[in-house]
Amino acid sequence: MMDIETIKQVNKEAGENAKENNIKPLVFNSVDMNSLSESNIEPIRTMPDLGDSVPSGWKRFNLGKIKDQFRYSYKIHTGDANGFGAFFVDQGMGSENEPAMTIKQFINSLSQLWNNPNVPNNKKLGFGIVETGQFQVKIGIFQKA
Repeated sequence: MMDIETIKQVNKEAGENAKENNIKPLVFNSVDMNSLSESNIEPIRTMPDLGDSVPSGWKRFNLGKIKDQFRYSYKIHTGDANGFGAFFVDQGMGSENEPAMTIKQFINSLSQLWNNPNVPNNKKLGFGIVETGQFQVKIGIFQKA
């Protein structure tokens, strides 16, 4: 089991790597979203690990403000990054009744965000891993600064 200090160190190192290599958030396109809707998870396999960094030209999107618009709102973590929030996602072994989203629930949430007409520039949002734990990740949302 990873303790909190280990998790912090892993995310610090991921953030440093993201900065050094100019890693940017993943922006989905309509082909990606169609693939995801057909249960093809290939588009999310390239999710970058940004750790604790915020890439140049980007800022965190405040997922906490729209949390209640999601079917799985209770699985959105809002206690990090000044309350901007992140999708709390299982890395593949969990079930639907656990605190973290399954991959299927995460894809459903991505689709809800992609199709939400009340979110400006929702199709230009970027996504990246902002925290890695032993069994789950937190996926943050970014918008152009």
